[in-house]
Amino acid sequence: MVLTALLFVTFILATLLLCTPFSAAWNLTVGEGHCADFLPPYLATCSINMIFDFTIVLLPMPVLWKLQMPASKKIVVSSILALGLV
Repeated sequence: MVLTALLFVTFILATLLLCTPFSAAWNLTVGEGHCADFLPPYLATCSINMIFDFTIVLLPMPVLWKLQMPASKKIVVSSILALGLV
């Protein structure tokens, strides 16, 4: 949770600091303002967020597969947990 919160704060700061002056990030009528390309920070944030998502889904899998239950139930529970990726 801490990593996700830090990612969020970093993304907000990076987005706001790409514009000069600072107010150009939300006020498009600033005459002399300009912003850098937003695509690289967006792609980096999305990539890191996807890694977090996969990690969160994969964390309980080793514990789940060590449980004493039929393999069919393990597959069903794994599938339900994997629905979080959708």
